[in-house]
Amino acid sequence: MKEKSTMKPILFSTPMVQAILEGRKTQTRRVVKPQPIKKGHFWTLDGAGWSSSSVVPVYGHSLYTRMPYKPGDILWVRETWYLETFYGAHSYVYRASEPNYPVNVGAGQHGWRPSIFMPKDVARIFLRVKEVRVEKVQDITEEDTINEGVNNKEKFALLWDKLNKKRGYGWEANPWVWVIEFERIEKPEVTE
Repeated sequence: MKEKSTMKPILFSTPMVQAILEGRKTQTRRVVKPQPIKKGHFWTLDGAGWSSSSVVPVYGHSLYTRMPYKPGDILWVRETWYLETFYGAHSYVYRASEPNYPVNVGAGQHGWRPSIFMPKDVARIFLRVKEVRVEKVQDITEEDTINEGVNNKEKFALLWDKLNKKRGYGWEANPWVWVIEFERIEKPEVTE
């Protein structure tokens, strides 16, 4: 029996939102927390064990319950945004589409709002999770770097370090990551 799909938020930086909008980004990698521990020839995490360098957890596998997103889940993208107020009318502006928009003029709160504060009803990008697997970040293929919205492995490693090195999960540390493959979809009619 499969679990019911759910709707969950996911954060992306402005360049990655642009890559999604352009159809260049169909994957994302997120650090597995806590990191699996090596015991002999096996990696373990909360009772789950595997010996290969990549594993696709399936329903019923103990690693499946640890997945942040599951196949079929709908993700609403949190991105940098701004609420434009003009003579009582409201509209939303998204930095990925309008990076030079003058957000410091007009009425109301000024400046771009961080993606973390984006409410679900403001979201304009929705993704359906197709597959989730676990692998070491350095195991990314050249094809997967392109699916990440980056041209090559070297550029991906630099981007990875920019986002994760300060937190102890840099490229050289080679952490285990969730590899989340997705497709862009229209806004679902029912949003939980």
